[in-house]
Amino acid sequence: MNMIEAQISPGDSDPTSDASVALGGIESFFNIVFIVELLVNMFGTLFSEFFADVWNWFDTVVVTVSLVSMLSDGVPGITVLRLARAFRVFRLFKRIESLNKIILALGNAFPPMLNAFVLVFLIIAIFSIMAVNFYGEITEVKYLFGNFFNAMFTMWQIATKSNWMEIVRDSLLQYEPQIGTGIFFAIFILIIDQVWAPHENKC
Repeated sequence: MNMIEAQISPGDSDPTSDASVALGGIESFFNIVFIVELLVNMFGTLFSEFFADVWNWFDTVVVTVSLVSMLSDGVPGITVLRLARAFRVFRLFKRIESLNKIILALGNAFPPMLNAFVLVFLIIAIFSIMAVNFYGEITEVKYLFGNFFNAMFTMWQIATKSNWMEIVRDSLLQYEPQIGTGIFFAIFILIIDQVWAPHENKC
C-alpha cells in the first residue's frame, strides 16, 4: 500500500482527492489491525515475556507511530515516521528459517564490512583533499572539485565506476601536466579496487 500511495498519490497531492481518501481509509484499517494484533500478543504472552522480545519492541514503536499519525496529522515529521510501519515486513525474517539464516549471515558480515567502509572513507577523503588542491580552482571542473564535499562525491562516483572516464578525461584535458592527473586517478582506482575486492569476495 505504501508503494501504491507513493505512485498514485505523492506527498504534494490533494488530500481531498478520491485516491487520498481511499488510501487514508485503508491506512486506518491497517492501523486498527496492527493495534489489535499488538494487544492480543501483549496479553497472550504476558508483559514480561512480551517486552523481552526485541521484535515486540519494534512492533510497539511502529504501532505507536501509526496511532499518533492516525489521530494527529499535524505532528511535525509524522509523515516520515509513519513509514516505519513498512519495515514490519522484516518480521518475516524471524518466522521463515531460510530468511533468518540470511539475516544472521549479514549480521556476521557487518563488522568486517564496517571496517572496510571506514578504510574506504579515509582513502576517498584523503584523495578528495588532494583533488581540491589540484583542481579546485579550475573553472571547468569546479563543480566537481570546488570544495571537499563536491570532491568527496566525485571521488566516490569514480570509485563506483559510474561515468568515471568522463570525469577523468575532463580533468585530464583541463589540467597540466596531464600525465600527473592520469597517475593521480590511476593510483586512486588501483587502491580502491584492492581495498574493495577482498571484502566483495568474502561477501
